[in-house]
Amino acid sequence: MYSARTVDEAVNYFNFVMMEIINDLLPFKRIRMRINSAPWITNEYLSLIDNREYKAGQYRKCPCEHHLLEKKEAQRILQRMKNQLKQNYIAETLKRYKNDSKKLWRNLRTFWPSTKNKSSNIKSIQGHSDNFTKANILNDHFSKMGSRVLDDIATDVSIDDYQPDYNPPVFYINGTDDETIINCINQLSSSKSCGFYGLTSFLVKTYQNEITPILLYIFNESIRTKTFPALWKSG
Repeated sequence: MYSARTVDEAVNYFNFVMMEIINDLLPFKRIRMRINSAPWITNEYLSLIDNREYKAGQYRKCPCEHHLLEKKEAQRILQRMKNQLKQNYIAETLKRYKNDSKKLWRNLRTFWPSTKNKSSNIKSIQGHSDNFTKANILNDHFSKMGSRVLDDIATDVSIDDYQPDYNPPVFYINGTDDETIINCINQLSSSKSCGFYGLTSFLVKTYQNEITPILLYIFNESIRTKTFPALWKSG
């Protein structure tokens, strides 16, 4: 890795080695699955997920344009099937439970997040039970928004008054050090989901002593070459 020609090459090698070690050494953990909140999932959809993950793995190993296009195409096909399966499930549910509203909403509720704790941002609506009054309040608020903005703008001032001679400041970014990286690692939240390459913050924290020298090299090379690793732009 330290002999890599570019920062992207170094990051790619680091991610590849880390995932190989994790897949080979870490044991499998049995987990209890929750109640199925996606009853529309089929075996064909699961196979498309496996294909999407395979294409993503190919791109991680070799981040070229060809593998990137394959990964995006697999994701597009997966998303298209997901939308179609959801539509079919909703149509079948409506037809099956059209005479039983309780079962109907119990089945459809899995598709939409709860809105019980959400409230309106326009406080003036609170206290009004009449829908007609609420609609008038919303209409008045948004219809007058443009005029209120214009009233706050001084129209007798030339834009040239706000364009003084500008000399952009010159600054330099120094390289980082081990202590700064360790402090940043310790501030990571262990409850957050893993990144694009499957590295969790828990693993980074656990093996920070082994990972820090590698990250130090990558960060400083990125600063020195003025290059942000392309692989870290993927989310």
